[in-house]
Amino acid sequence: MLKTCGVLFFACAFAACGGSPAGTVDATDQSADSRGTDAGLVDASAQPDANTTCAATEACDGVFDDNCDGRVDEGCGRCPLMTVTCPQGCCAVDRWQVSQLSSDGTAIAVDDNGDVYVMFTNPNAGVWGAYLAKYTALTGVWSTKSMGAGSYRNRIAIDSAHAIHVISGATQASLVYQKSTDGGTSFTAPVTLGPLAIGGTFDLAIDSQRRPHVIYLEQRSLRTALVYSHFDGAQWVKETMLAETYDSAPAIALGFQDRPYIVVDDYVSGQPAHKRIWFHNGNRWIDETPDTVPNQQTTYGGNDYFSSHQLRVNPDGSVQLFFTRKNGNVETFFVANRDSADNAPWVSTPITGTTGVTTPIVFADQLGKLGAIGDGLAVHRAQTATAWTSAASPLKGNNAAVARRGRYLYVGYIDDQNHPTLTTVDLGM
Repeated sequence: MLKTCGVLFFACAFAACGGSPAGTVDATDQSADSRGTDAGLVDASAQPDANTTCAATEACDGVFDDNCDGRVDEGCGRCPLMTVTCPQGCCAVDRWQVSQLSSDGTAIAVDDNGDVYVMFTNPNAGVWGAYLAKYTALTGVWSTKSMGAGSYRNRIAIDSAHAIHVISGATQASLVYQKSTDGGTSFTAPVTLGPLAIGGTFDLAIDSQRRPHVIYLEQRSLRTALVYSHFDGAQWVKETMLAETYDSAPAIALGFQDRPYIVVDDYVSGQPAHKRIWFHNGNRWIDETPDTVPNQQTTYGGNDYFSSHQLRVNPDGSVQLFFTRKNGNVETFFVANRDSADNAPWVSTPITGTTGVTTPIVFADQLGKLGAIGDGLAVHRAQTATAWTSAASPLKGNNAAVARRGRYLYVGYIDDQNHPTLTTVDLGM
């Protein structure tokens, strides 16, 4: 008799899941040198047994084992990712622990083959390290590699030709860009974009010509500058947006004709904190304020190091900015909207029906309906533009990153033991 596994991720020791049965990925799912590798143990038989009741002590990376043979264990016999049924004796579990390294700064991407890429940073007493973990759907195997020095953030994106773009960096060191055209097996030599500010953050977007656009905080003598840099097909072009800024949590999105939109948290001494957006109209930068906190508040909600806000530029030219801030004394999920007309005003509106939304990562499902994953891993779904619902998650974690393939949302996060972890959410038909 077969056990149904649904669409959950299944726990697996990080490197060696050799012998895991290969499975097929749902055909309807279409959309858009190594250090610190964790060792796994492989069952010599590579076969699940007939017992379908797992012992509580039988665990792999903190979740119940697959084949219930009494060993703590081996990575063999688990259900392959995204299959509908499991081999006899398989015990369904709900997430993968990607690495046993403590971590921060998760980022995630998934390609058309169902291969999943997770970047994370291992903070330590010396130089922090950035890592790229890959799940290969065809073989059901994880691999990992060092990407050099790391910081609080990582960013990864896959372009229309399936090339992988990565930016990472270290405090008091260089922010670097790398690219892979062979599925992450090898990368181009790192391109230094500039000296990353201490505690500096950054963001990445890829345009229709498959060229990278980066916004970051650059260290300049005793001050921090906000810098926009993009590759024009021949060279990197660099532009200073703010000669001096602090904790601005930059984010970037691209709109019509790949024109950039940049958002930061702007702080001016003696004034309330406010969101600040620049967008390029094809001739010049336009500078606007989509939201200002009331009552002389000094900060917005969320984790600035990970993601303080998210921009969505819609096909009709309208723009949405999602963020959290206090509304009265309650931390509240907000959206600021601007239509596509010249000099259109921004309107900030609380989103009702959600609870406990912090550091929200917004996504669109396969039908274009918006949703968000926040700290605590609750799933928030839009019913109308400003009325959403929330569903609690049985998992614990924060600093979520998401990527969607078809009806499935891949969620990378840091679990309550500070390990990079993956799960999935079935968004429905």
